[in-house]
Amino acid sequence: MAVTFGCVLSQTIYGPTASPAALRTLTQQAEAVGFDAVWFADHIIIPRHVQSLYPYAADGASPFAPDEPFYEPLSVLNFLAGCTQRIRLGTHVLIIPYRKVFQSCGCATLSQRKRHPKRSEDSDDYASAALSLLRPD
Repeated sequence: MAVTFGCVLSQTIYGPTASPAALRTLTQQAEAVGFDAVWFADHIIIPRHVQSLYPYAADGASPFAPDEPFYEPLSVLNFLAGCTQRIRLGTHVLIIPYRKVFQSCGCATLSQRKRHPKRSEDSDDYASAALSLLRPD
């Protein structure tokens, strides 16, 4: 099995620097330099008050402000599928209770691409063909 490399670009979907242009530019740059995958966080709900300590900060305070924009990652993946050619796109975590189950089934990793069935053969437009999500049986 070959070693693959990916990067996390969650900073492009959260906070004052979040923008479609930043998402597209950084993802295309990751693809251009040879990364195999790009991953994003899934935290579309940020509580205003948290009593527990945030485990990833020395002071225990969460770095997330509830009033900052935080793009919905499944929509981001769909947007980026139209901006890239071969890189895998996914969430490094998908918090199912944020959504209705039928919205989440099959929507974690965009992995294959095929020509869009309604486009002509000489079209350069591609559409995502396979979405996969691990689920317990």
